[in-house]
Amino acid sequence: MSFNLDNYVDVPTRLRMALDKFPDLRVQESQPTFREVNDKLYIEIRCTVWRDKDDQLPCIAYCWEPFPGRTPYTKDSEQMNASTSALGRALGMMGFGIDHKMASKQEVMARQEQPRVEIARYDDGEPIPDPFTGEPQTNVVPMKAGPGKASEKQIGMIRVLAKTRGFTPGSQTMREIGTVLNREVVKLDELSKQEASAVITAWKN
Repeated sequence: MSFNLDNYVDVPTRLRMALDKFPDLRVQESQPTFREVNDKLYIEIRCTVWRDKDDQLPCIAYCWEPFPGRTPYTKDSEQMNASTSALGRALGMMGFGIDHKMASKQEVMARQEQPRVEIARYDDGEPIPDPFTGEPQTNVVPMKAGPGKASEKQIGMIRVLAKTRGFTPGSQTMREIGTVLNREVVKLDELSKQEASAVITAWKN
């Protein structure tokens, strides 16, 4: 699938437009937080933009980026993408770069290579409403893990908990996992569902 991005305005361009109009413009980004909705994990970023130091009504925008990222543009860059999108939305709501579309070029590119999607449904077949819009929720169809292998959600939760505990990605995280499981662990995708569950339970407590 291809998209025509000619009419999209990227975030750096929007920011330059805003600074041209408001030279004293200030931007503040919140500390990222994690949200779980319908068994999906998101990174949330809030961006506040003041036109000047006396602005009593700054523009505030939020972005929720799926974690882990589902495309080459978002995987391992979830926080940065959420930050850029939040700033782009705030500037768009202020009127910068929205002559044609609200979404930024990066947001569109980030979602061009999404896996197959389908409408999420309850057991009785009724569509599950999206928590934000109320419309039928569209879910990415995940790649099935091998028999007994840890799920993508479990791996994502382990990464989040590792960050929360201050473990560096890679060797330290693997050592800490090995301590819980009492065996050497080289890669996250070698964990079984039971092992991943044991790590999550241990790190949550």
